[in-house]
Amino acid sequence: MFTATSNQVRATKVIVTISESGLASPVIKPAAGTYFNPVQVTITCSTQGAKVYYTTNGSDPTTASTQYTAPFTVGNTTTVKAISALDGEQSDVVSAAYTILTPENVTNIAAYSAKDDGTAVKFTNTVYAIAQNGKYLYVKDNSGFGLFYGDCGQTYTLGSIIPAGFAGVKTTYGEEPELTTLNGFQAESGTTTIEPETILANQVGHNMWAHYVLLENATIDPDAKVLTDANGNTAPVYFSMGLAANQVQAGIPYDVWAIVGSYKPNNGDLVYQLLPLKVQRKDGQGVGIGDMADYEDNTMLVFDFDATVLYHGNSRLFVKDGKGGYGLIYGNVGQTYKKGDVFPAGYGGKKTTYGGEPELATPFSGFVAATKHVNVVPEDATPLDANHEHFAHYVVMYNVTVSEYSNNGFTLTDASGNTCKGYNQFGQNLHEGFYERLEGIIGSYGATNTVYQLLPIIEEPAVPVASINELYDLNSGQKGSFTTQLTAIYQNGVRLYVQDVEGTQTLVY
Repeated sequence: MFTATSNQVRATKVIVTISESGLASPVIKPAAGTYFNPVQVTITCSTQGAKVYYTTNGSDPTTASTQYTAPFTVGNTTTVKAISALDGEQSDVVSAAYTILTPENVTNIAAYSAKDDGTAVKFTNTVYAIAQNGKYLYVKDNSGFGLFYGDCGQTYTLGSIIPAGFAGVKTTYGEEPELTTLNGFQAESGTTTIEPETILANQVGHNMWAHYVLLENATIDPDAKVLTDANGNTAPVYFSMGLAANQVQAGIPYDVWAIVGSYKPNNGDLVYQLLPLKVQRKDGQGVGIGDMADYEDNTMLVFDFDATVLYHGNSRLFVKDGKGGYGLIYGNVGQTYKKGDVFPAGYGGKKTTYGGEPELATPFSGFVAATKHVNVVPEDATPLDANHEHFAHYVVMYNVTVSEYSNNGFTLTDASGNTCKGYNQFGQNLHEGFYERLEGIIGSYGATNTVYQLLPIIEEPAVPVASINELYDLNSGQKGSFTTQLTAIYQNGVRLYVQDVEGTQTLVY
């Protein structure tokens, strides 16, 4: 009997070994599988005092077989079998089959696609990510487009540069090449701009397979899973790359960004289909972030326009969307964005009101990594623009004086004597005095009488620091730039523990 102390126990794998002898069977690591380099094998047994014996020739081990005393290397395709033994008893036999492949170097996607199925390949060139969802990773290079399928151990976004040196096995699925058994993928080494190809639905086929495409003014029937373009051409649609069927409405015109995929049902004909990544309404009637005031509090909303990040920090995400609206999203959206990041339509949450203005609050859905980055320029403003019409706008005020600073609140006055309130919401190193240029977001507060204020964003140069302790010596809110390396100790989500060259450790959050 297995009893959980909570409602869920999350695990990648649970292995239960039952032995008639009562001895724990050995555990062989690493797990059986396909590898592109020799593997070092370790064998352990949890029964105290038990000895372990193993074979590498395919035969079942006995106590006359080789006794395990230290890790050993397997450089060829081999099956390792092992038993544990104690006081005349021995465990069940366990085994791990290792397939060791020597990959062929390929210089691009076209060269890999030409290989026979089952060929192990290693890319000597970089490729560029187009879209990733779960085990599906679509990529391109100067020679063509491709699909990598499996757990690559990395997360990529549109335009991610994937460094050379990764490997896999060439297979075929849906009559198109597919790289499986992925190995050696590294974090992106940078990003590049990738634009979609504008096509019609009747161009969805072999020649466009795995391409990143845009179909303008198209409609999607989410029940029939069919897209119809502006000329009446149709193509099948399959919702497998992040966009869900409930995020589109039949009869509504959209610009549709998608990948062209393929599959072949059992005993069926080959089908090429569109795998939508995101949509943008073309009728201008969709729900935008600026429309929240039209809805009652606690209404669940899903937005139909891409959002551009103006500021993200302290649980506050200020955005401008493709409909021209501005708004505040409050809480943990599960992503970390930078100013200028653009994330796609389909995000949503619960509308609420704070400080006299609408905001989106939990529960959230549909927030994904940014799909591109744009330059964001603040609007010129004066203290008189701290009002309802400019709520959530990203602005810059010139020649202003900060005074009456207390508990992070202050008064802003410009050269003409105009004033507004301000609040150091984002932990910037703000102080009383004169500022030739002060950027910020227009926010609001007040349960009964709404007060609009500037939430400053100060882009101060970072101070060079050589150690964590030098960083700690800076004033609160001051930025430091490390001139020496940091070594990662452990990372989980937004928490990263590091150590500097002096051995001092800290948390990066």
